Amino acid sequence: MLSSLWMHCLIAAAVQFPLAPVPWQSMLGIGETIMFDGLRKYALGHEAIVSVNVDYPTLYQLADGQLAVVSQRSFSAAGKVSFESQLYVSPRHDQPWERVPIKTVVRAVGGTVWDFPLALTHQFADGSGICVLGPRPPRIEGETANCAVDLNRFVGGQVARETSAISIPNRMDNSDGVNDIFSVHWDQLLELDGGSLIVPADVRLRGDDALISRDSLEIADAVAAGNGNWACSRVIILRSTDGGRNWQMYGNVGTHTQDEGFNEGTISKTSDGRLVIVMRLGHQSPLHIAWSSDGGRHWTEPKPTPFECGCMPRLAVLADGSLVLLHGIQSIIPPEIARQIGDVRPAMNLGFKYRMGEINLAVSRAGTGEAWDEYGNVLTWPNTTANGGIVAVGPNHVGLVFDMRDYRGEEGQSYFSVVKYVAVDLGKTLWPKQD
Repeated sequence: MLSSLWMHCLIAAAVQFPLAPVPWQSMLGIGETIMFDGLRKYALGHEAIVSVNVDYPTLYQLADGQLAVVSQRSFSAAGKVSFESQLYVSPRHDQPWERVPIKTVVRAVGGTVWDFPLALTHQFADGSGICVLGPRPPRIEGETANCAVDLNRFVGGQVARETSAISIPNRMDNSDGVNDIFSVHWDQLLELDGGSLIVPADVRLRGDDALISRDSLEIADAVAAGNGNWACSRVIILRSTDGGRNWQMYGNVGTHTQDEGFNEGTISKTSDGRLVIVMRLGHQSPLHIAWSSDGGRHWTEPKPTPFECGCMPRLAVLADGSLVLLHGIQSIIPPEIARQIGDVRPAMNLGFKYRMGEINLAVSRAGTGEAWDEYGNVLTWPNTTANGGIVAVGPNHVGLVFDMRDYRGEEGQSYFSVVKYVAVDLGKTLWPKQD
C-alpha cells in the first residue's frame, strides 16, 4: 500500500518538478533582496546515516570540534511515534556517529525532559557551558508572563542543575483558552561582545490574535482540522546578562498577519557588525529577513527574501565571513499516508496535493544577507520534515543534518525514517556541470 502511494507521489512530483536547472529568477521574483544567478545542485562529500527511525534533528558544534545531533522524535518499525529525544556524537565531521545514553528527568510541573550530558546550548570562553533541558509551562502574573527553565551548568568538569527564569512584560495572549505559543530556539543562542546572551523565541503577545488574517489558506486549513490556535506567532529576542540565569524580553522583531506569523528564527552576526535574523512565515510564504544595529534591541522592518517558502531556516558563518543559509521545504504528502503515520502536515490547502520536500542552501558572500549570490539544492525527497541543522566545518565547507522518511538502504534495508549527515563543498556542483 505504501509503495504504490509513493509511486503516485513520485509521478506527480516529477511532473511538477522536473530534475533540470530552473530559472529561479523568474520563479522567485518576490523578494526585495538581490537575486542569485540561478539554481545549483550541490555535489555531496562525506555522507553518513546518524540514526534510523528518528526525525526532527538539531545539529551542534562543540568547542573541542565534536559534532552532536539531537533528534526530537523516535518511531517504532510500524511507524508509531514517541516523543523520545536521542543524542549522537561524532568526533569529527567525517567520522562515524555514536549514540550517547541520556537520562530522563521527571518534573512535578512540566512533564519529562531529557538530561543531556554535554554543554550543547552554549560554551563560554572560560571552558564552562550550559545545556537547556526544557521549559516549564508559562505563568501569567498580572501583566507579566513568567517561565522557569531547567538547565545543566558545566564548570570545571562538574555538572550542576539550575533553574533559569524568563520574564516577558507584555503578557502572552491566552484569550482562546489554550496553551500559549512559547518556543525558545536555544540552538540559536548567541554571545555578544561584552558577554550578554541573546536568543530568538516564538510567542503570541496579548492582542496578537486579532491580527490574524482568516483568509490565509494555511490558517483556514488548520482551523478546519481543529488545530488553528497556534496561529499568529511573533519573534522576540530574549537577553541574559548573567550567564543565562535570568532572561528578559529585549527586542521585538515583529509578526505578520498571514499564515503562521513569524517563527523559527535563526540569528547571526554579520560581517559589518550588525545582527541578522531569518524567519519562517509559513509553508506557502517566503522566508523573511531583518537586521539590528544595536545588539538585538531594535530591528528593521522584516522583508521577504528571494526564497519562496521554507521552514526551520538556520545560518552558519564561514571563515571568510560568508553567511550560509540552510532552509527546507516540507513535503506535502498524500492524506492516506498522513493518517497512517500520524503526521500533522497532510496535503494542505495549497492548490496541489503533493509536493516534494527539499533541503536548500543559499550563500551571501558579503556576509550580510542583503545579497544572496548562490542558491542550490542538496536534497529532493518525497517525505521529509525539512528540519535540520548546519555548521561550518572548513573553508567553503558546511555540514548538514536532515531527515528522510520511507528510506530504502543500499543493501535492501527499509527504515521508516533516517537522520542523515552530509558534507557540502560549496564550490562543487552537479549543476552547472563543472569541467
